[in-house]
Amino acid sequence: MQQMCGDVPTTVTPSPSPATGPGANPTTPVVNGVDFGAPGGDCHAEVHVRIERNKVVLTGVLQMGGRVEVVKCWQRRAGHGRGWITKTPDFIQCAEARLSKELAEYLDGLRFPFEVANLLPRPVTAAGVEARAAAATEVAHA
Repeated sequence: MQQMCGDVPTTVTPSPSPATGPGANPTTPVVNGVDFGAPGGDCHAEVHVRIERNKVVLTGVLQMGGRVEVVKCWQRRAGHGRGWITKTPDFIQCAEARLSKELAEYLDGLRFPFEVANLLPRPVTAAGVEARAAAATEVAHA
């Protein structure tokens, strides 16, 4: 057998192995299709946001062949300082490989619910109960 390259005829050298060259056979074993989904095909992603007066918890769940759950928590800064603190890194830093890049980016992109946390009432204290009772009495006698 000869191949023509320009005007000079060349001879094809046979491959030293049957796994390479023309007519090579694949050496990778055949694997039947595998479905890594959950039983019954119930693959889904969940996002849970729990908002309390002094705490916000954001949970991302990916159910796809097994449940993966990652939680991030913020606490309201105590004392005179304002703001929220967390010791948990961003989802994209700590959980991208487990949750998927898309879900981790979505969770990191959610707007923090400052307004909702601020509208929730403070815990009831003894002084607060007395102040409410006094205000109710004053309104009743007005």
